[in-house]
Order: sequence, then C-alpha cells, then structure tokens
Amino acid sequence: MRHSLILSLVIWGLGTSGVWAQGPATPPPQRPHGKPGKILRFNGTPASENVAEKVFIVSSQWNFSKGDALANALEKAREQVEVYLRQQKPSLEWTPKPAFVRDRMLGDLRTAEVELRKKELGEKEGKGELVEFNVDERFRAIEETRELDQARAVQDEDVRETKRVWLKVVINPETWKQIQKESRQAEDQRRLKVTERRMVFLVKVLAGIVVLLLTICGYIRLDEWSKGYYTHWLKLGAIACIAAVTVVLWSLLRHGRF
Repeated sequence: MRHSLILSLVIWGLGTSGVWAQGPATPPPQRPHGKPGKILRFNGTPASENVAEKVFIVSSQWNFSKGDALANALEKAREQVEVYLRQQKPSLEWTPKPAFVRDRMLGDLRTAEVELRKKELGEKEGKGELVEFNVDERFRAIEETRELDQARAVQDEDVRETKRVWLKVVINPETWKQIQKESRQAEDQRRLKVTERRMVFLVKVLAGIVVLLLTICGYIRLDEWSKGYYTHWLKLGAIACIAAVTVVLWSLLRHGRF
C-alpha cells in the first residue's frame, strides 16, 4: 500500500475542490405567476401598442458653442429617458446612450413649445433669442442665444454670447419596439460573456484535475521503474505537486463563482 498516501491526497484535493465549487446552496428562482405557457412581455413593461406617448422637452446648459450645447442636451435627454425607464421597470439593465437618443428618440420641436416650457420652469421672457435648426437634417431643434453681460464678458472680443439647445424627446410605440430590441441584444451579449467566462473557468479546472491525475500516474510508473529505490523522493515530489495544484484549484473555485 505504498501508493495509498498519494491516492488519499488526490482524493482529498478533488473533494476539497468539489466542496468549494458547490458553495452555499442557492434557492431556485421563483417562477412567475400566470398561466402555463404564457409569454411574458419585455421586462414586465406593457406591449408596445399600448404605450402612451411620453414627451420630454429638455435644454442644455449655457455653452459658448452650439456643438457643446447639443452634446450636453443629448446627455440630459438620455438621463431623463433612463429615469423614466427605471420608473417603468426598476430591474431593466439596458440604458440608452446619447447616440440612441439622437437617432431614435428625437422629435420636431417648435418655438412655441419652448416658450411654454420656459414659462413652466419660471424663466423670464426674452432671456434669449430662439432659432430653429435641424439635427442630422431630420429633427427640428431650437437654439437659444443670449448676449453676455458686460461684467461677465470675457477678454476675447469674439466671444460675446452663450448658447443652449432645446430638444424634444418622444417615447411612443415605435420607440418601445426599438428599446425592446436593444434590451434583448444587450441581454444576449451579457449571457454570451457569462458563458465564455464559465467555459474558460471550466477548462482551467479540468486542466488542474488532469495535472493531478498525471502526477499520480507518473509517480506510480516512476516508482515501478526505479523498483522502489527513490520512493521517498518521488513521494515528496508528488506531494508537492499535488499540494500546488490543489491550491491553484481552490483559488480558482473560490474566486471564479458566477
């Protein structure tokens, strides 16, 4: 029974790795209520054809260039859309980007709508001059320009005014379809990444187990080949190798849970 010590160490190492791999028992996910076979809609949100139109009129901060003002307005619009989506479904993981808002969610804005919005915000009339312009030659937005006060004017005489941009963001059934599509794609990408990480993790664990088995097989063959003359040294080498592989497996299983 000269190989019993090595076999015991291998069994102990595999058993320890298995215990760490299992971890604490996790409760099974709760099944959604409803009739069997019922298709659940996108993250609990209503069907796109039943979505009431939602409109946001947002403005940027005052900037020295229209480009900076437009970028700031798109970011503010994105934030308001994200808040609205979180109100509809707090567990929604997908968040819109400014590019998505610019391409899919803008609507034509009129000067009268901006004036009404400014009154709602309590701003004084005549604060700035309103001029319509097109975003990407598709959507109408409003550029507001105001002259700087003499006391606040910068030293550069070419810069005497600031600008801000007003945008109209519309969420309607068509927009909901795009949001559903983007959310499904984001979820698919997330699952793909999780699957890839699990596959890499599994390969590392299997490689460690193979090394353990090769160690015990190599020890037995070398011990038989040397006819027991180097049994003591072979045992020490095998024990060291098994201990090192066990530590690596334990570390992988401890820090690689999903």
